[in-house]
Amino acid sequence: MPPPQQRISAHQEVVESFGPAFARTTAFWWLSLLSLLVGLLVGFIGWLHIYVVYVMNSAWIQNNFQGQLSGFFTGRVWYIGVVAGAGFTNGLIQVIPFFRYPRRLTYLFGEIKSLHAHWEAAPSIILANTIALGLGASIGPEAAIAAMGAAVASFMSSFEVASTRCRLSTRKRRMFVLVGMAGAISSVFPAPPIAVLLVYEIFLVSEEHFEKSASNDTRDYLEFIALSGLCASVSYAVLHAMIIAVNEPYKTFSDGLKPNNTPFAGAAPALGMLAGLIGSALSYLFLFCQLVFSRVALRIKRKIDTFGPSSFSLGRLLLPVIGGAMSGIIGWICPLTIGSGLEPLISLSEEINITPSETPVIFASSLLKIVSLALCLSTGMTGGIIYPLFFIGGSMGTAISAYTGWDRLTLTASLSASALASHIPAPIALWGMAIVMFNGGVGDDWSTWLAVIIAVVVGCSLGVKEDIFDLVSLAGRKRGSTRTSRRNTRRNTIQRIAVLEHQLYLNTGIGDILDDELDEKDEIEGDAEGEGSIVTDKTKTKLPELSK
Repeated sequence: MPPPQQRISAHQEVVESFGPAFARTTAFWWLSLLSLLVGLLVGFIGWLHIYVVYVMNSAWIQNNFQGQLSGFFTGRVWYIGVVAGAGFTNGLIQVIPFFRYPRRLTYLFGEIKSLHAHWEAAPSIILANTIALGLGASIGPEAAIAAMGAAVASFMSSFEVASTRCRLSTRKRRMFVLVGMAGAISSVFPAPPIAVLLVYEIFLVSEEHFEKSASNDTRDYLEFIALSGLCASVSYAVLHAMIIAVNEPYKTFSDGLKPNNTPFAGAAPALGMLAGLIGSALSYLFLFCQLVFSRVALRIKRKIDTFGPSSFSLGRLLLPVIGGAMSGIIGWICPLTIGSGLEPLISLSEEINITPSETPVIFASSLLKIVSLALCLSTGMTGGIIYPLFFIGGSMGTAISAYTGWDRLTLTASLSASALASHIPAPIALWGMAIVMFNGGVGDDWSTWLAVIIAVVVGCSLGVKEDIFDLVSLAGRKRGSTRTSRRNTRRNTIQRIAVLEHQLYLNTGIGDILDDELDEKDEIEGDAEGEGSIVTDKTKTKLPELSK
């Protein structure tokens, strides 16, 4: 007679779902020590990165905010040469073998998806981003900083003593890469919980999971939160310790972004919905510009390569110069578009009395920032999109508020978050970012908080991922092609981009992707009507693996 089945209470089921207590093992505390060391290192590197960018910017950017709002062409003509110099330096770093710059960077989203770090190329990545930002390129710092954090974590965990003491399995090594990313992001976005949430939420939607082991998903989550929280907090502490040591030569979020308007509770949900729709439209426009510019940049790169030596790509060297010069022209027209967008957004938020006559300049700066950002990314600049998109949304919200008289805090915070939500499906982290960006003012009134939540949800749900397919398929049309051939071309283009869609979220490097997918060695197969598709061995191998 079989023994009676033992009943398990609901409490026991919950306790057992957590798995063994990982904090009771010696290996966990060694891993915590390693996380602390990574936090110290990435915190110092992050501070040094921001400090050098500040020193370079203050040497040449004319920070006359009132003059910049007085009209167009208030910048300096020589801005064009400075930003073009940023592009030339980036090109040199990418083509000189000494720097070991990787041929393609997938940046924040791609790094989190693959959990792979270019630790040997980390110095060149952070150097290229520092020079680009210091010389006014319209990009953000977080992509290069995250790549650096991943590289530091990967390098430190590769030592034999670390592997032995921490008992680093393949799963834990991959998890530790995320820990380094969270610590690095906390050094440029001074909010450790937000940095941890941002990395984890992107990891969840990237459809990449740790290898199965004796522990379950809950234990993986708790262990990651503990280690990444420690790393991010130490990095944050190092950042502010260095700021105090050098007498705070630059502003952080808590110093500058202090809108003072009182929200109108009844209108908050409607303003949040409106902000979500406008933010999605801005993101859609940015993606469209990026795809179009990438197609043009690829053609220019191929033409330039025909004149250069075969040892390296002359187009890869000169293309960032072209993009930098065009971005410099935009900076001459609207100086608010120069740089990452953080300082102009701080200036806009500190300026209380913005008149309706100044709104055309702010509105144009928001739209031209989209063009400048797309130009820099499409031509090969090293950087991210978080700060630029915050400026794009925040400046648009400021312009709408000044023109209509609607609540400024609600519009600015909601539009800043929703413009980014269309590209990064991390709603909880973005809600927290809005609080940190606006010095807690968003949390002072429930109506503004509600508006930000609605705007982020709308931005995430109306994200531009699905529209990537239609946009790219439009670029594949040719004159004289039949309807059937256009349909086949569109289908095959969708397949190619679907394989690489995750790389289109943060600083995508689309030019390099298209260069691979449309390489001159590709064979065009089709029938007598011209129906065909571009087929590569590389695409065939990637498609079954990545398009699951």
